Amino acid sequence: ETTSLFRHIHTMPPASVWAWNHGCIEKRQYFAPSQWECQEVLESEAFQSEFQQTLSTVLPRYISSKTQLGVSLTAGLDTRMVMAALPQRTQAPVCYTYTAANRDVLDCTIAAEVARRMGLRHEALRVDEDFFTDFAALADKTVMVSDGCFGITGAHEVYLNAKARALGTVRLTGVFGGEVMRGVSTFKPSRFDTSLLAEDIRADVVAARQFLDGEPIHPVTAAAFREIPWNIFGSVAACKSQIEFRTPFLDNDLVALFYRMPAALRSSSQVAERVIRELRPELAGVATDMGYLGDRPNWRRVLGKTWAKLTFKLDYYGNDGMPCWLSTLDPLLDNCGIIGRHKYLRYRRWFRSSLADYVRERLADSSVTQSPLWNQKAIAALAEEHITGRRNRQVEIDTILTVAAIERLLLNNGVARAAVRKSPLTVPSGS
Repeated sequence: ETTSLFRHIHTMPPASVWAWNHGCIEKRQYFAPSQWECQEVLESEAFQSEFQQTLSTVLPRYISSKTQLGVSLTAGLDTRMVMAALPQRTQAPVCYTYTAANRDVLDCTIAAEVARRMGLRHEALRVDEDFFTDFAALADKTVMVSDGCFGITGAHEVYLNAKARALGTVRLTGVFGGEVMRGVSTFKPSRFDTSLLAEDIRADVVAARQFLDGEPIHPVTAAAFREIPWNIFGSVAACKSQIEFRTPFLDNDLVALFYRMPAALRSSSQVAERVIRELRPELAGVATDMGYLGDRPNWRRVLGKTWAKLTFKLDYYGNDGMPCWLSTLDPLLDNCGIIGRHKYLRYRRWFRSSLADYVRERLADSSVTQSPLWNQKAIAALAEEHITGRRNRQVEIDTILTVAAIERLLLNNGVARAAVRKSPLTVPSGS
């Protein structure tokens, strides 16, 4: 909430107004989510009409730019809605999608087709070999620019957004549409193995997990005022260190309207699909990464969605969630194209191959081996457990090396901070 990395230093509550008058301070908040929570919920048809009109009204604010506009395009519904409502502008935007070095994920192939149907240029921005050779600097930069809110497995954000900046200094996205419109959430307790923690702080971690299970709140409040600023801020901060970041789905007018969304619509993609069909019918014919659009179920749509969900889950298992006893199937599933269709980030694998030396070196550093935070006996075997494939330790490696970087860069060593600031991916002036 209002705590910071530093003892006795707190951030100001959201929407704060502090006024000094003859030595006295008046503290108040000019806004609270309850002001939007008390609005009357609209009927389905009324909400659909209001949303479509509001999206078309606010979008020009987000494409106004004196420099080249880039659209970070994916296979999902949220960027598709943005494209459907995109007004004409003198200088056409350039579209791009982040993808793997040696193959195009569905995000990339589908986004390219969407751009083609709109007559726009599309580029694939890839995770190339220099990402791995520069990883130590990129990881430090990520922790630094995000104030420790983003871990080393977010290093790709700095890397890829620096590439995107070469195409356009403004990045328009559909990010957060799923969270505020459909209640999509990634805000869950970590799978971190607490046996790696020093005994005296395990109870604090357990208590922090229990905090997430508190009183239920409005789903839009949970997304806009908790999940996004608390859990996703780091990703946005890493992005903004390289490029100007814009998303219409956090516009005040749209967020206020989402509080009036009927519950039945919130649990489906009906609103998004209808916007696309009515504003840009040619885009409705392009499947998303989760299958074909359309109101009426048919064998093609049902089969497509079933296959998409299956391969998406396998992609998850092929990344963060793969138990090591299944890792022997990696090459087979990869060669068959069953995994790697949705996700281009492979940190679990990278920590065992291209980044293995980095993992060994950083886990053996004194910032880890002498830290009172960890159970040193358990930490000693961590790198080899993961690299040899005995256990999947991606989450633990990410957490421990991120905390070490926070201590080294943000809390202790001004020399290390200065070195990171002067690295080649320095934050552009004006960002």
